Amino acid sequence: MLFKNFESLPFEEVEELIPAEYRKMLAKRELYGGAANFVFENVGAIAWKPDGDMGEILSLYVLPEARRLGVGAFLLQSAVRDMQKKGCKGVSFKYNENDERALLTPFFNDNGFETDVTSFPLGKKSLSEVKEAANKKGLDKVGETGTLVYDLTNPTRAEVRKEIGRISGEEPDVYDRQWPGTYVVLEDNGVKAAAFLREESKVVISLDYLVNNGSPKDLAGLMGTVVNRLTGHYEPETSVEMLLATEHGEKLYEGLFGKPEETFNVASCHQAFSEMI
Repeated sequence: MLFKNFESLPFEEVEELIPAEYRKMLAKRELYGGAANFVFENVGAIAWKPDGDMGEILSLYVLPEARRLGVGAFLLQSAVRDMQKKGCKGVSFKYNENDERALLTPFFNDNGFETDVTSFPLGKKSLSEVKEAANKKGLDKVGETGTLVYDLTNPTRAEVRKEIGRISGEEPDVYDRQWPGTYVVLEDNGVKAAAFLREESKVVISLDYLVNNGSPKDLAGLMGTVVNRLTGHYEPETSVEMLLATEHGEKLYEGLFGKPEETFNVASCHQAFSEMI
């Protein structure tokens, strides 16, 4: 098995092994990492980027037919060697542990990484249920508040993107690159309230963060804007998954629907290479 760095591979050969949100970075040669080549075929890929003095793993994927053959461990070991050559002191990563991704936690543990798992409440409602509950609470009478970040003009957009990157812990434009995007309420170009959304599929919208540094009216108006925009683009039965990772989001959800019944697990690691087994 050979490890081929992205620099030596045409974009077309590996784009399907990288999540869609990182393909633009890959095409611009902004990602480190590479592919595992087995019998003249690329069967998996790992992508990472520098994060301070750490190497942050963004993606690790192995084709289904090549799993349980040691490809994932080979990719991880190859990336770690690459990180060390480039002066990184350790590795970091974060991922949703729900569903099949829960298998990644024992995989990373077996390869010498210590993962912490944090659980958040998770709400799941249809778009029509969200709109109906919002209207019952009078959010439709508050009036729309907020703007889609993508619609802002520079330099305001550039400053706001930095702020939402700080709030979310993600790349500043990660939600801009995906529909429906990020909606914000601004005051003197500062973010008073924000809603971070992304489309997981045509039938699932994920509301990843809902934060508020202003008044309850700001948050109500922001949600009115989001709901009205979404109902204009998605079918009423579209599922809205709300990750209640902030106090503001949890309170708003409970005010609309009561206590959420599900949880969302996030695994993370920030570990120096010297601490590895």
